[in-house]
Amino acid sequence: GTDSASGVSGAAPSPDDASWSSLLRPRGSDPAGGWHTVTLDGRRIRTPLGLPLSLPSLPLALAVASEWDDQATHLRPAQMPLMTLCCTAIDQVAGGP
Repeated sequence: GTDSASGVSGAAPSPDDASWSSLLRPRGSDPAGGWHTVTLDGRRIRTPLGLPLSLPSLPLALAVASEWDDQATHLRPAQMPLMTLCCTAIDQVAGGP
């Protein structure tokens, strides 16, 4: 395996899958809230507007975390389409009509 710097916090892991316990941690007081935050080196990732990158789906959060894991020495935003899409959606909604 590899030492991944990214992770996802928010969803409670399945009790029978101990490997997820280090990757997933309950966020806030309501772990059943359904929102997941991608972390990088233990810090929550933020959008370009500075908003927390909180995602409503565990598979989506894991896919974004995977995009970060695939980055090498230099960040290649063109190789992170889900990250770009999620950040754009969050920032556009926060901007209001």
